[in-house]
Amino acid sequence: TSGPLIPDQVDAGCARSDRNYPSLVAERRRVGTFKDVSCSGATTAEMWRAQGTNGPQLDALNRGTDLVTVQIGGNDVGFGSIIATCARLGATDPTGNPCERSYRAAGHDELALAVARTAPKVDRVLRDVRAR
Repeated sequence: TSGPLIPDQVDAGCARSDRNYPSLVAERRRVGTFKDVSCSGATTAEMWRAQGTNGPQLDALNRGTDLVTVQIGGNDVGFGSIIATCARLGATDPTGNPCERSYRAAGHDELALAVARTAPKVDRVLRDVRAR
């Protein structure tokens, strides 16, 4: 969401670009006031607590807020680690399904469980966005 490595970086601590998708949405919608508090590596917990120099993301909202973009949950699930694991395993068996086999090795779908554990966290975030 924050747009790490996309020029121009406007917040090195959060790897935030002025060309990330929230900025592009704001530009296209021609919003008058815009506050981007996205931060690379954030989990749902950072909605309520500071991350580096970024305060709690929900603190950016108030009753006058009329548009909120949210992209969360991937870091809670471990998306970066999953991609790295699958890329590494895929290189060893490019025509098979080594990633799927790895995440099902314990006899259950570990990724589905991770998503199911994250769903209530995302639900709580969305409820708090609406409340604020």
